[in-house]
Amino acid sequence: MWNRNAWILLVLLVLPAGRAFGGAPDTHEKIAQQFAPILLQETGAGDKERFDYPTRADFDGDWIATNDWGHAKTYPLPAYVYYSVLETEMHYFIHYAVFHPRDWKGGPVKTKIWDGFRNLSRITDPSRVILDMALSHENDLEGVLVVIEKGPEPRVIFAETLAHSKFTKFATADYLRDHLSLPQNVHLLTIEGGRPVFAVESKGHGIEDPRGRTSKRVLIYRFTGTAEDPEKRMGNNVGYALLSIHDTFWDMAPEDMKSFSTKRLNYSRVSFAFREENGAIETEKVCRNPIGSRIRGKRGAHNFAGFPWGWQTISGK
Repeated sequence: MWNRNAWILLVLLVLPAGRAFGGAPDTHEKIAQQFAPILLQETGAGDKERFDYPTRADFDGDWIATNDWGHAKTYPLPAYVYYSVLETEMHYFIHYAVFHPRDWKGGPVKTKIWDGFRNLSRITDPSRVILDMALSHENDLEGVLVVIEKGPEPRVIFAETLAHSKFTKFATADYLRDHLSLPQNVHLLTIEGGRPVFAVESKGHGIEDPRGRTSKRVLIYRFTGTAEDPEKRMGNNVGYALLSIHDTFWDMAPEDMKSFSTKRLNYSRVSFAFREENGAIETEKVCRNPIGSRIRGKRGAHNFAGFPWGWQTISGK
């Protein structure tokens, strides 16, 4: 399922914002704002709390990915979440991506040991458990796909989250009740005020089901349109703003942006038809090769954070 979703996202990112099926850029931004998720960000204690603040990839003022680990200790980390939107006649597909400068699960010694077994584990460990164990790395990008059903009152019906190399599917209670043929591994999606709610784990930042979590240190990130500094917060609430994936990561991924992207891959050329505002149908061939699929990183496991269109190959897959 995810490979198909990844292709949908890839196509969207190649296109100028808002062109898919006649959608206007401001419409897509507004729909992303309307359903921007509530993130229950679990944090470490003391001076390590800041390593769990979601922020923008250029939080330090540059697009040099290999200095982010060190800069995360001293630079402000204003609250941002990345988004992109694909529109069909019946649904919106919204990707939200959460960036952290550090994935700090495990220590440097454990990471070095486990990283040495990665190639072997691809053959001997089909479950991929070893690939997810104790691998800290510079830069981290994980996310969620939210599916919105159109109508007089659009509503969330599905979601699929990424936690390392594991994808978890969700559906709302209403949809589960009306569609009994859904797979058994679909989780109940938590909704608050029409928005989906997810937990973001400390250290590794996988996006998870919020139910049953026991962490006592949690910051509640809500979309407000203002990127607040969590170190200046009142209580445990932090407002965040949205940034376009198309206008940021996609522009950083071409071959000439070697300071930020790496592991370049070639993607197939695909043709798509678009309806212009005047009703005319235009066909475009989408292709941009080669393009980076990973964010650079030198600390811990190298080059371990995947761009959204590379999430199906994250953790070496």
